[in-house]
Amino acid sequence: MDKGILISLLIIGLITFGCVQPDPPKPPIELCGNGICDEKENSITCPKDCQECDDNDKCTKDSFNYKTQKCENKEITPCCGNGKCETTEDFFSCPKDCKYDLEIAEVKHSIIPSGYDVIEVKDNLEQLKTKEGDYMNSDYYIEIPFEHPDSPHTGTVNSHDFVDLKFIIPEEVFSLIENKKIFFEMDLACGEYGQIFVEVSNKFGEMDTLEKIKCEANWEEKHIKKELELSSNEINIILRKDGGVGKVKVDYATVSIE
Repeated sequence: MDKGILISLLIIGLITFGCVQPDPPKPPIELCGNGICDEKENSITCPKDCQECDDNDKCTKDSFNYKTQKCENKEITPCCGNGKCETTEDFFSCPKDCKYDLEIAEVKHSIIPSGYDVIEVKDNLEQLKTKEGDYMNSDYYIEIPFEHPDSPHTGTVNSHDFVDLKFIIPEEVFSLIENKKIFFEMDLACGEYGQIFVEVSNKFGEMDTLEKIKCEANWEEKHIKKELELSSNEINIILRKDGGVGKVKVDYATVSIE
């Protein structure tokens, strides 16, 4: 064969085979819709397979675990708004979670034997500021009625004693109490048939009955918690002895903002 013809054939062969196009790449396998949330997918790119893990709680970190195919909502702590008053929080830094207990500003015990005027007004602030639960030591409670040595009668069980409690909400606290609840709380023990009325001042300056406390058993301990309607930053509570033959010992009283 002529050498020139052979070279021509080789050139033609190279051109022919060089122009042959390779097979086109196969299209990627469609993952979305296979019932499995793969790592390149999420609830936005493939809602068919992937869950939305946002639980609308700012106190959780939300994520999807591709191994378990489940949402994980891990608690963030501390976090204001989780309903727990944590060690780094207080009423001022997180009023949503933390309550505020008011200390009593003033306690006046008016001693009134039945049929007589006030014999004495005692200042019992220190007895009610802290909760001891000790009803044997008179330094830690107020007794109603109080048997005054100058009383015209001994054992004044029909006394009309009353104790006036005053609480004042500081301005910096008052500005934060919108949508909060206000409660009066008290710990006491009373002898058999001991009773007192708890009264609270209203927006008209008058006293409304908040609770009637009566004990059936001898020296029964009670915890009282009643919601108040707030009309100003000053709260007046009266504990009134009116009837009943038993005595009442009040250990502690506070107003809480929750």
